[in-house]
Amino acid sequence: MRAPPQRAAPCARVVKDSGPIVVTDDWPERVPIGDAELRAIEGHLRKELDDLFGPLP
Repeated sequence: MRAPPQRAAPCARVVKDSGPIVVTDDWPERVPIGDAELRAIEGHLRKELDDLFGPLP
């Protein structure tokens, strides 16, 4: 058996520090959620939502 080939060491990247990063957004205050997004959220968080609000009748 042969030993597996050795991986090359990752190259270190030099990052020039240009000061603090400023993050801005242009999203509205209330973001509309469509039917598909709502179904995905409800499906993913069904157990947690049922624990908080009780199961749907």
